[in-house]
Amino acid sequence: MEDENNDETEQSKMVHADADCKRNSLISGKPKPPLPKKPPVAVKPKVLTKDNSEDKDCSKLVDLPNLPLDVSCHIPESCMAAQCCIDVTPINKTISVNISLDPCVYEIEIAIEVLHVKKSLLTYVWGEEETLSLQGGIKLKYKVFDLAEDRMYIVDLKFELCLEYTHPNDCIWNISIFDKQKFPKPSCNWDEGFYIPGFSLNKWLSDNTYDNNATLDEYMVAQLMEEMRLRPYLKDPQCNRASYFNITQNGWNISNGCEAGAIMDLPSLQSRLSCHITNSCMGVDCCMDVQKLGLSLNFYLNLDICNNRFTVGVENLNRTISILNIEFGTIHTFSFMGLLKINYQIYDFPSERVFVVNVNMSLCLESSGCIFQQTILRDIKLPKPLCDFSQGFPVKDFSLTHWLEKQDVVISKTLPEYTVDLLFHQLGISGYLKDPGCIQSTNNTNSFGWNTLACSENISLPHLPNYVSCHLPNYCTGLLCCMMVPLLQRTFETHVLLDACAYKLSIGIEKLVINESLFDYTLNTWKTVSLGNMIRLEFKIEEIRVEKIYLFDAKMSVCFETHGDCRYKFDILNGVRIPEQPCSWSDDFVIPGFNIDNWMSDKGLSSSLKQLPPILTSQLLEDLDLADYLLNPSCDQSADKYKTDHNHGWNSECATNVTLPDLPDSITCHLDNTCTGFSCCADIEFIDRNVNIFLTIDPCNYKLNIGIEKYQFEFFLMDFEFGIEKKFHIGKVIEVRYKITDFPGMSLYYIDMEFKVCLNDGGPCAFEATIFSNTELPMVHCHMSKGFLDSNWSISTWYTEMNINTSEKLSTSAILVLLDTLGVSPFLKKKECSRQDPSSIFALQYQGWSTDCKSSTTALPHLDTSVITCYLDDSCNNVQCCLDVDLIDRSLHFFLNFDPCNYVIKVGIERLEMDIFLTDYQWGKWKEMDLFGILKIKFLINDLSTEQEYAISMTASVCLESNGTCQEFHILDRIRVPKPVYFSLSKYMSEKGLIQLNQMAVLDVLETLGVSSYLKSPSCDRNAAPFTVHNNGWSNDCASTIGLNEVISGHSSCYSPDKCTAIYCCTDIPQLNITVNTGIDLDICDYRLTVSLEEVTLEYSLVDYEYGSKKKFSLFGLFDLSFIIKDLASENVMFSVNISACLESTGICQFEQILMKDVQLPKPICHMNLGFKNPNFTLTEFLSEKELDFDGLQLSAIATSVLLQELGVAPFLLKSQCDPTDTPYYPRKMGWSKDCQKEVTLIALDESTACYLYDSCTGISCCTTVEMIGRSINTYLTLDPCNKRMSIGIEKFTVNISLFDYNFGKQEHIKLFGFVGLDYVIEDHPIDRKFEVTLDLTVCLESNSSCQISVPILKNTVLPKSVCEWKSDFIDPNFSYKEFMAGKGLSTDSTLSVNDRIDLMETLGLTDFLNTDQCSIVGWINGKMETIILV
Repeated sequence: MEDENNDETEQSKMVHADADCKRNSLISGKPKPPLPKKPPVAVKPKVLTKDNSEDKDCSKLVDLPNLPLDVSCHIPESCMAAQCCIDVTPINKTISVNISLDPCVYEIEIAIEVLHVKKSLLTYVWGEEETLSLQGGIKLKYKVFDLAEDRMYIVDLKFELCLEYTHPNDCIWNISIFDKQKFPKPSCNWDEGFYIPGFSLNKWLSDNTYDNNATLDEYMVAQLMEEMRLRPYLKDPQCNRASYFNITQNGWNISNGCEAGAIMDLPSLQSRLSCHITNSCMGVDCCMDVQKLGLSLNFYLNLDICNNRFTVGVENLNRTISILNIEFGTIHTFSFMGLLKINYQIYDFPSERVFVVNVNMSLCLESSGCIFQQTILRDIKLPKPLCDFSQGFPVKDFSLTHWLEKQDVVISKTLPEYTVDLLFHQLGISGYLKDPGCIQSTNNTNSFGWNTLACSENISLPHLPNYVSCHLPNYCTGLLCCMMVPLLQRTFETHVLLDACAYKLSIGIEKLVINESLFDYTLNTWKTVSLGNMIRLEFKIEEIRVEKIYLFDAKMSVCFETHGDCRYKFDILNGVRIPEQPCSWSDDFVIPGFNIDNWMSDKGLSSSLKQLPPILTSQLLEDLDLADYLLNPSCDQSADKYKTDHNHGWNSECATNVTLPDLPDSITCHLDNTCTGFSCCADIEFIDRNVNIFLTIDPCNYKLNIGIEKYQFEFFLMDFEFGIEKKFHIGKVIEVRYKITDFPGMSLYYIDMEFKVCLNDGGPCAFEATIFSNTELPMVHCHMSKGFLDSNWSISTWYTEMNINTSEKLSTSAILVLLDTLGVSPFLKKKECSRQDPSSIFALQYQGWSTDCKSSTTALPHLDTSVITCYLDDSCNNVQCCLDVDLIDRSLHFFLNFDPCNYVIKVGIERLEMDIFLTDYQWGKWKEMDLFGILKIKFLINDLSTEQEYAISMTASVCLESNGTCQEFHILDRIRVPKPVYFSLSKYMSEKGLIQLNQMAVLDVLETLGVSSYLKSPSCDRNAAPFTVHNNGWSNDCASTIGLNEVISGHSSCYSPDKCTAIYCCTDIPQLNITVNTGIDLDICDYRLTVSLEEVTLEYSLVDYEYGSKKKFSLFGLFDLSFIIKDLASENVMFSVNISACLESTGICQFEQILMKDVQLPKPICHMNLGFKNPNFTLTEFLSEKELDFDGLQLSAIATSVLLQELGVAPFLLKSQCDPTDTPYYPRKMGWSKDCQKEVTLIALDESTACYLYDSCTGISCCTTVEMIGRSINTYLTLDPCNKRMSIGIEKFTVNISLFDYNFGKQEHIKLFGFVGLDYVIEDHPIDRKFEVTLDLTVCLESNSSCQISVPILKNTVLPKSVCEWKSDFIDPNFSYKEFMAGKGLSTDSTLSVNDRIDLMETLGLTDFLNTDQCSIVGWINGKMETIILV
């Protein structure tokens, strides 16, 4: 069914009375005796059923009013009329009144008794009250509102008896029959023929004895129009073809507002017919001179997309419907009572943003045939305009307050339904409203009003007002909201959905949906969409590509006044970071099983057709979801870049001689001057369009760009997988397969690429071509210094453009934007360097330096320790720095690694690294590299060959202006470093004239290599304890069975102690005739890994240890110990250990030994009550020993770091502290914040501690502020009754405990090296389905004194278990209803009281499963109610 609209036309009027004037005497003369009153008779109104083909909407007439006792009415089958009988008591008479509306012929008929008056609705002013008066005394007042979009009339109908001539408004009888009564409009037959059946103009002239002249006389035409029922619809004045200026030779005038060339190939019009294309390009208006009738007829068709209206009509008779209700692709006819017919067909191609329209017209003076026919539009594309949906109210200076006053409606909390309907109509939004509206459901929404179940990301979302609920889509980047507006008693649905994988953005309010391609959308700009300016949706989306996130801002408001604040206004999202979800491109065809022959057959086309007509091409591209991704216009093979000069299909600008494969005739390609970028244009004959593909490798900016038409992606080369075949396609219709293999050492790429277009799922394809086949392309040489992307970059200008005050600290979002703008984001490491991390290489710094360089000649300059720390390794040639850059609130890592052994200089900033071969470096010359201008590194190296040293200089600069000064740091200033010693045993022996090494020679070698001082004395003995061999080279004291089945060679003996997770080995090195002692000790309970090689020992913390990674421990390159430790899910760990000895600086090692390979060792059972490492620790002695100051309130930052390191707790502390002033600990009451919806009695907490009770009700998290150390500590306890597990922890220190065999009721302790402790007791009450928990927290800085902080968290607190623990049988296996009732002194047939029933439900464990509101029983409810009206 379609919405009908009957307005916006020239007006005409037709009034007549069906009864002659003599019938008026019926109401004069002698008064008649009163009629006896009859009892009212119940009559069911005639309401058409849903399956009635004439009017399916008649069933909407279900809200009939309650009539006064003196009135009875009948609704006829048309549902467009009312026949009422009124008992007028003062005159002791019943009066009949009628009202009838006909939207198809634009007429209203009003009747009082025998007086019938018809009026044209074309002249009626909607909503104006008019009166039909019978002899002045009997009045019928009526008012009609046209809700065109709702296909409804709203009618007011009043009856009045006013018998005072001098006071016509002084009435003695006043009855309201209808007050804002809705009447549904029927559907109209717009294809009706002549009003006179079988009409023939010749016969009509003959019947009326008129001459059949070339042009009929005016009075004849007037009579003819009257009899054909056309006269009310004729315009006055008539249209004038001369008003269409600048008519072209083919009869067309195109408005200046319609862009030149937007509409092509208009058909030639016959003489006496001129047509005009409107400013919007979406309408055609024609004027035709009808010589026979001496008339000029105006006909028109207009697609007003911005106001959601489609209109087709002739003269003043027209049909207007919502564009949303057009049956696209269907041929429709609009008939001007048979005289002039318009056949029209409309296609919608949203991706092309066009309507394709066909229009034919015919003029008929005989029922048997037409005298004139003309094609107006044939497959003409009408471009859709860009609509501004952020405009103001359609009613100038609209004010709801004033509007309601005009409607005589009193403002209250809610408006009457009819008032809301009128408001929506006048604001032009009725046609956009969904029916029914959205449901503001609280199901699956969190306490903030969000449903995030579909989105797998953990996104921080704001609190929504209680009249709004929103949810995120499964791809997370968007929102769909439902908002209730109480004043209007209606909900409104809004959405902003960004599908980054499909490159589509959808914005909508109700049915008003704007779908945009991301190719055309401008990010980081505010956009407003409104519905009648009343419902407003504002949003902004910003992409941080490297971070792979979007920043979303969205606001909603409901406004009723042009001037003044909005009634509702709130933020939905405010700079919310939403991660971009990875795209999972399906390998399925866009339409599974699609076959082009079948598609053509459905369109009535032959499968042998070689090329589709343009309109069907557009239809095919829409059906295959391709149109959005295609360029318009398409690529042009005749363009200069594709001119090939018969060179195998290639136009190459590459200066290097590159061998390119031959291409098919239908495709041409261009290789640009970089030699690693190309573009191809392929002619796809069947769809008569060209398709562009391209690929560009930019090694200097580390980018790879690939695209099919608009569908384009950019990859960061550092993350790109070279040497693997990849597929890139649009719905498997247009597909590119490619593989790129890089050989950086040879500066070459090898590329394979195939391109095809397939219009069948599974083939065959319409086009296939091989672009590259193992083709060799040269890699371009890149400069080390790049400079700013914007050569005129200025940070102050950026601040201005971003509307940020330069004195403000940049927000996280602003920093992301800045880094993305500078182009540095992809080069930043995920984990930034830290100068404060005690475990980092920068931790133990002095005057800005941390160093392992032992050279006495290396003098390091003082650095600014407030911002920079550097580390020089034991080679003295490798410097790394960590620089704090306050502007971007992060640290940047950079390094210079001079490796003369491998003839290379490595220099890098964050992930950006470059190699300079010494063969290309000129000694003593400055070299520079930078990270897109913001950070620059310069270095210089002198070769002091006679002194066996190098002199190295290095500076770093932070620059924020392209033409300004930089902040410079002098890292190295010609520091002297010794040249490394390159040892070769064969060379040594040759130089010494040795055939084999004697003892003195061995000692000399060890001294030369700098190893001797690190060797044990005496060395380990394989024949002494603990290495006495018992099994395959192993001595094993582990009580558990471990798999030491692999035989160690005769060079090693190993020992596994009783702790099982340690090994110690003694290995012979035959070439040196010495033994080497190695050890690996994994102390799981102490969270420590110790690795030893002779006298050198290295410790790892297991808190953040990367299990499964290969570690290597080397003693000056001579002895290497490598190992892998894997933490298995079972109760084991797995060891693999190798040892090697290398006597050549280059080449293979002379000795290698596998000590363990995938050996599983049992984990120990650990006690979690870890006391102080120093059982007699006191803070006073510690501070005195470390010479640290303490003011009695708070330790300094350095003192705190040293203290936490000394206590052993530093590795366990979270990098990001908990914050008691932030969620989830805030807001709180008595120290508690909670999401648990059940009644839980909690004790008041000490002010140092804030806690949060999870929504499960069986988990808590606490944040305790320890002022003495200037940080907070997080502790937590979670009981999971569903999975029978408990987790308890302090910061990173977590203990997981099974509840299956747990000893409930026993006091337990967990301590983190005495510093933080949790004491707890847990009782289980399975029948009551509750836990009872006592939990105390302590923070101690003395081992034998009272703790600084002692906080009771829970005291015999009852925590209800979650509903998941339901059972299919009784929770109490011994439950008996008889015993339950007997215990209350009741029999089994007694009726339970409310309290007894509650007790029973609790005993059975059913309470949590019952609805709060009980259902009610009222018998059967019939879904259909009949309305009985008394007559």
